[in-house]
Amino acid sequence: MCTFVLTVHTIEKLTYLIVILLFVIAFGLASFIWIYSKKPTAATTIMQQDASNSTILVLQAYERLITLSERIGFNKLTERLLSDILSPNEQANVFIEAIRNEYEYNLSQQIYVSDKAWQIVTDFKEQQIFIIRQLVNVLPNKAQGADLSKAMIQFINADEKASLQSIVMETLRFEARQKF
Repeated sequence: MCTFVLTVHTIEKLTYLIVILLFVIAFGLASFIWIYSKKPTAATTIMQQDASNSTILVLQAYERLITLSERIGFNKLTERLLSDILSPNEQANVFIEAIRNEYEYNLSQQIYVSDKAWQIVTDFKEQQIFIIRQLVNVLPNKAQGADLSKAMIQFINADEKASLQSIVMETLRFEARQKF
């Protein structure tokens, strides 16, 4: 009888040890899976870097378009390109060429910004060229290039809403902030 009790007692201990061993194995396996799932894989790291690089490119595109909008605004154009010796038509051509060059230099940025943002920049460029041509037509025959510059500044000072510049800048800033 004593032998039977020992065997049952031994079996109970053995069962208890097996349950503990299974628990330790399950806990170890769960810990390993949890730790491994938290560790970034090479593919995950590359995807995160690509997403970060894409965001940087998008924000840089908005930055460049804001700079474009500043540079083709009448205030900056007249500061940079004013000439006393040109006729109004020649001065207008200088301004229009500068606007087109700035725009063409930034053409590639359209792939990084929304269609709305690109369209408003394009519309702004066209509006600036249109206004310059209209102002040249209303200047007196004896006017100088400097008179065109003055007319451009007076046009903007009379009504800042006459130009799309503030709307363009506001739209670009808003969209850029949305990317953060």
